[in-house]
Amino acid sequence: MPAVKGLSSPFINPSRLLFLLMLPVLLAVVAFSVRTASGPYWYSENLDPSYPYLLNSLNISNLHRPYHIAHPGTPIQTIGAVIIRAWNPAADERTRAREVLSNSEAYLRLINNVFIILGAVCLLGSGFVVFRISGDILSALVIQSAPFLSPTTMQGLFGVRPEPFLVSLSVVFSAVILLTLKFEARRHALKYSVAFGVLAGLGMASKINFLPLLTIPLILLPIWKWRAVYVVATGLSFLLFTAPILTPGQLAVLLGFAIDISTHTGLYGKGATGIVDASQFLRNAWILIATDWLFFLIVAIGTLLLVTKSKYAPLDGGRYRILLAVTIAQFLEFLIVAKHPSSRYLIPALGLAGVNLVILFDSLRRSALNARWRYASLTAACVAITFAQVFEFKKQHDRLRSLAARQHAASEKVEQEFKTLQVVYYYSASSPAYALKFGAEYSFNLYPSILEKLYPGSLFYTAGTQQFSNFEGPVEVMHLKSSGDPFIMRGYSLKDSDFQKLLPAHAFPENLILEPIYGGDVDVPWVYDGEAVYRAAFRPAKAPGYGGTAPLAK
Repeated sequence: MPAVKGLSSPFINPSRLLFLLMLPVLLAVVAFSVRTASGPYWYSENLDPSYPYLLNSLNISNLHRPYHIAHPGTPIQTIGAVIIRAWNPAADERTRAREVLSNSEAYLRLINNVFIILGAVCLLGSGFVVFRISGDILSALVIQSAPFLSPTTMQGLFGVRPEPFLVSLSVVFSAVILLTLKFEARRHALKYSVAFGVLAGLGMASKINFLPLLTIPLILLPIWKWRAVYVVATGLSFLLFTAPILTPGQLAVLLGFAIDISTHTGLYGKGATGIVDASQFLRNAWILIATDWLFFLIVAIGTLLLVTKSKYAPLDGGRYRILLAVTIAQFLEFLIVAKHPSSRYLIPALGLAGVNLVILFDSLRRSALNARWRYASLTAACVAITFAQVFEFKKQHDRLRSLAARQHAASEKVEQEFKTLQVVYYYSASSPAYALKFGAEYSFNLYPSILEKLYPGSLFYTAGTQQFSNFEGPVEVMHLKSSGDPFIMRGYSLKDSDFQKLLPAHAFPENLILEPIYGGDVDVPWVYDGEAVYRAAFRPAKAPGYGGTAPLAK
């Protein structure tokens, strides 16, 4: 990023503006393609957490507090609420609720559209900022490349959840970081303290895995006075953006969740007491590295440059500090996420990869290497990255289409072959009714009568309580228990080892017999892709007791 004495004109040459527009437009195109390949939001792999976020957005739009707060996710829910309210400005609460619940898929697409467009706008803005401070179109394009360096980030743009918003936020955070190369943090410390504080508080209010990025301003700001201002600004920003949940009870839930996941070795705060299970850590870390290998390669090269301080790729003070700060944040994110190895939790760190590349490319261009070798190396790196990511995206796209086809097949099998049988849904069945039920359970279930009218007679099962229910609450299923007649149960495969970790010791009644008729034998570690359909029946009371599941007699 060559230094320039002043800001260039705010007007960009049209040809250069087209360059800056290319990647934001491509971002939107790829995001919509991912959404199409993934299928409806009510599919098994898509409904969690999009439906809880939608129904909590509905709550806020009707001036009720959200329930789904552990992330805490309030900015995403608030944005959704504003969109819902804007689409139904004159409706009363019941009318607005009926409209959203009757057209849930349309509202999910609408809210996701806003996040995708926001991501494209932020990407354009970051490119514009870097171009203005550097006068270099290559540096602007490199910072805009960040979302495309990871298939995880591109898939993260799908859904109504924190990840699409965190993509945008990380891109903006990156632009502010690089601003310090033009406007020194020492001379503009107050502005940077406030700007970083607002973004940090907003990020933490969106999802607590933004936490490692909070270390970056502590390294970039010059003295402890301004670091203290930054910490105060972060706290005030967090309180502002979590305003919908500022009650003692909800804050206690949020704090309790944060403590549980920090002090237990299992998923989501479960398992034995401890920080991490060492026997699983290396395996989990490898899963993350294999998924986003290009990102980790970029971080490794930057780390090597920091350690060796090579004369062939020099770093001055400002660039060294930026690369050091970003690398530390990314390393901390990796350590935290390796405890719960889902690559989407890496998105805040993945979004900073453009900063790594800008510094690395700039260091290479200013190195002592022959100019021909420098430009050949840059060209080769750009071409290699482009081809690698096109291949990764195609592979991801094919995987999403295949997964969606399997979920569609499960629905089709039930509707075509077992339409005369009662269906009972449990986590996480591909069904519009179950998606709304799941969302209602994580949003105080404020509109049960509306949901019951939309899907009359729907039955659900909660493994944690061995409880059957409809939209209006727990129900007894004596007609199923006493008759011994078969019915259908749909949800994740009970053979899936990862799903089993979330189930209690006695997830199903001892006298319930389950026969897998679709799926039910899938076990891909750390991938929930095993939706199953079971033919079920209760063993007659007079028969010998049976613990577990067994095939039905044909």
